[in-house]
Amino acid sequence: MQNVSNWQKHILAVAVAVITVSMLYTNISDLLSTPISASSATLEQSKPAQVNDNFTLSTLPMTGDVNTQFSALSAVQQDVSPKVRNLYADPVKVAKLERYLRRRGSPLADYAEVLVMKADEYGIDYRLVASISIIESNGCRHTYRVNNCWGWGGQEHAATFANLEQGIDTVSRGMGRYYANGATSPYAIEGSYCPPCTTWGAKVSSVMQAIEAS
Repeated sequence: MQNVSNWQKHILAVAVAVITVSMLYTNISDLLSTPISASSATLEQSKPAQVNDNFTLSTLPMTGDVNTQFSALSAVQQDVSPKVRNLYADPVKVAKLERYLRRRGSPLADYAEVLVMKADEYGIDYRLVASISIIESNGCRHTYRVNNCWGWGGQEHAATFANLEQGIDTVSRGMGRYYANGATSPYAIEGSYCPPCTTWGAKVSSVMQAIEAS
C-alpha cells in the first residue's frame, strides 16, 4: 500500500510540474504578445493616409539592407501616380544631369534634382528639359527673358518666370502635353516647338545622349 501511495505521489508531482510549466509558458507568451499587438495597433493607427488607391508609404520595406530598400522603392515607383513619384528623385539621373550641366557652366546644375522630379511628375524623359535649354540658351547662360532658358512662348510671346524652378515646372508640364499627344522624342516635338527648324530635334537628341554618357 505504501508503494502504491509513493507511486501516486510521483505521478501527482509530475503532473503538477507539467501544469506549472504550461502555465508559465502561457503567461510568458501572453506577456510577449501583448506589446507586439499594442505596437501593431499603434502602427496601424499611425499609417499615413493613402496618396492614391494603390500605395501608402507604409507599403515600403522597413527592414533589409539599403540596396534592398532602394530596389523595392524603385519597383514601387513603376506602379504609383506621378505625384507619388515626385517624392523621390533617382540619384543616378540627378548625378548625370548635374555633372553635364556643371561642365557646361549652366546655372541649371543646381536644379538637377528638380529637373528629375518634374520629369517624373509629368512623365517625360529626365534629360529633355535640360537639353532644350542647352540648345535654346546655352544652358540658361543667355536667356530670352528672365529665367526663361527654353525660348518658351516663342520670340514674340516669350514668357518670364519668377525663378528657374517655376520655369522648369512650366516647360516640363508643357513637354508632358507633347508626350500625352504622342510626341515623345525631340524629332517629333520639333515641328511644333521650333517651326520651321529642321535640325533642332537632332541637336536636342545629341545633348540628351551626352547627358546619358556623363
